[in-house]
Amino acid sequence: MFSSHGRTSEIRLSSSTVLRREIVSALNKEINAALADPEIAAKLASLGATVLPSSPAGAATFIDEETEKWRTVVKFSGAKSN
Repeated sequence: MFSSHGRTSEIRLSSSTVLRREIVSALNKEINAALADPEIAAKLASLGATVLPSSPAGAATFIDEETEKWRTVVKFSGAKSN
């Protein structure tokens, strides 16, 4: 996650829903292991990133929460799509 002036940017890996659960779990395990590597963590920190490893369930919860938050904001704003 990159943060400046109270804003953040998320970097997440996603795939289609047909990707088998065991593949998703294996990818998640390897990506989290890479993020825990001191050399990689140091490089990301030097770029201003805060590493927050997650899980498929954690990512799904985050997406659900963000979708609801922004749905509320858009509805409140009165914005309409063309």
